[in-house]
Amino acid sequence: MLQDKIKLDSSVTIGPQVGVDEIQNLAQKGFSTVVNLTIKGECDQILSPQDEGEQVESLGMNYVHIPVTLNKLNDNFVDEVCGLLESVPKPLYMHCRIGQRSSILGLAFFGLRKGITAKTVLKRSKEFGIRWRAPYFKEFLTKYIQRTRDIRKEVLASS
Repeated sequence: MLQDKIKLDSSVTIGPQVGVDEIQNLAQKGFSTVVNLTIKGECDQILSPQDEGEQVESLGMNYVHIPVTLNKLNDNFVDEVCGLLESVPKPLYMHCRIGQRSSILGLAFFGLRKGITAKTVLKRSKEFGIRWRAPYFKEFLTKYIQRTRDIRKEVLASS
C-alpha cells in the first residue's frame, strides 16, 4: 500500500488513485501519460476510469486504462503490461486504488528496464517505503524478475 507517489526513476512514478487536483498537478509537472489500473466501480473510487480519462486527455496527456485484479497477475499479463508501458510517452504516472497493483507492475517494469536482479528490485522497494499487503506479491515479483532476467541472458548469449 502506498500513501503517496513514488518516483522509481525519471520515467516512471507509481502511487494510489488520483483526483482532479492531482491530475492537474501531474500535467503541470510535465507528465505525458497516466496509466490507471483500477476497475470501474472499485470501492472508494475517486473518479471513474472514463471520467479520469476525459480529465487527463483534456490536459493534453495520454491516458491508458488497464483494468487489473490481483488474481489476473501472471507472467504473460505482466509481460504485456511492461511492453505497453515501454511504448507510451514518458514520464508516466501509474496508479491503482491504494498502490498495490501499481507497485507490483511498476517495479516489474523498473527491474526490466534497468536489467537488475530481483534482490536489487526488492531492496529498492524497501528504500522506496513500499509495504506488501501479502507475501505473495513479493514472491510473485521476485519470480517474475528472475524469469525475465534469465530470458534476457539467454537472448543475449544466442546473439
